Amino acid sequence: MKIHSSWLAAEEEEIPLFWADPEDMKDAEEQELLWTLGEAERDRWHRFRSRDSRRQFALSHALLRFGLFQLLELGPSDWELVYEPGGRPTVCIDGATAAPQISLSHTQSLVVCAFSPRNRIGVDAEWVHRGLSLPALAKTVLSRSERVAIDEIHNQEEKELLFYRFWCLKEALLKATGLGLTVSPEELEFRVSCQREPELISYPPEKGMESSHFFHLETLRDNHICCVCLAGPTAKRFKVRWNQAAPKEICENLKGYPST
Repeated sequence: MKIHSSWLAAEEEEIPLFWADPEDMKDAEEQELLWTLGEAERDRWHRFRSRDSRRQFALSHALLRFGLFQLLELGPSDWELVYEPGGRPTVCIDGATAAPQISLSHTQSLVVCAFSPRNRIGVDAEWVHRGLSLPALAKTVLSRSERVAIDEIHNQEEKELLFYRFWCLKEALLKATGLGLTVSPEELEFRVSCQREPELISYPPEKGMESSHFFHLETLRDNHICCVCLAGPTAKRFKVRWNQAAPKEICENLKGYPST
């Protein structure tokens, strides 16, 4: 299949990100969307124990199909979702996985899917849960300088927000590079400030992360933090174009398409 799309040929100055709220999804809509997924995805859906996790998974993977249709007019039967050895999802079209690059994330009340025409992409979304035991968590995922930056803040809510910003940056980077659990989060060190873009200042040199990395960090709906990372030799600064999709709209869009 040959794909004709101005989006695939466009410069990566604006990254499309689709998002939806699983709490807006009715049970019947979940079942309808579930049957647009592939057999392997439905098997994974069945393995989730909590109802919320199942709903988030079904909606995020349906959102992927919705985004591919909006950007490339690809129906769910036109492509296959495959996973790299580290677990990174990839779109496969006619046996090729070159484009587009994708990344998914889901958390309480939010699922997101980001697309890149060329460079590898990672997205992470987190619900800002108040009342964290920050000292214990910080020791397991933050570098020393990041812990110092949090300790210097006196307001508890601002401490928690900065923690989530660091966490989202690390998750998005590890998703974009495909390194996943092969890198411990505290081995990655970021600098975050209000005056400049997030900056990766330290990482394990043996992991081959020398490509360019650019980040977009944003607060969404007051209680979610979302980060998008572009990684690759031609990656550059970018903006994010947010596209909200209601579960009902996704169902209507995918109606009539068989599962992959």
